Amino acid sequence: MALDITPQERKEMEEFLKAHPIDPAYDAECELFDGDVPEEQLLSRDFQKILDDNSE
Repeated sequence: MALDITPQERKEMEEFLKAHPIDPAYDAECELFDGDVPEEQLLSRDFQKILDDNSE
């Protein structure tokens, strides 16, 4: 689903991903939506999905 994100929002998401890269150790927990997953991991995955769906 494409969204209308601004260049500033894109930059903020990319910076967040650099500071909080996706950790594969949480893949199973994130897929099941069960477990003790740090909020940063959930946000990183959401931001990555948004960026993937909204290429420049």
